[in-house]
Amino acid sequence: KGYKRTPLTLGHQGLEVERFIKTLLRNEITTVIDLRARRRFVRQPAYSREAIKERLEYEGIRYEDAGFRGNERQEQQQEMLNALASEIEKKARTEDILVLG
Repeated sequence: KGYKRTPLTLGHQGLEVERFIKTLLRNEITTVIDLRARRRFVRQPAYSREAIKERLEYEGIRYEDAGFRGNERQEQQQEMLNALASEIEKKARTEDILVLG
């Protein structure tokens, strides 16, 4: 209370999902917003959208899919990013957020 929360970012490449989850829990992250356009990861299937959503929710961390699919035009992507940045800023007032990109 009384301090400004800052949304965080964390890459997952090369990071085992257990360590990723422990990092989130240790830092009291309550929400993960997924900006990734790819839905599936062959080398790291635990990071595929459905798998990571299920795992985060099991740990009590809310998962939000930002809706990027990788096929939007550049102007659409910028509009989406601007709207999302505004939404993240609002949420960061009351939640500890991690942006997965």
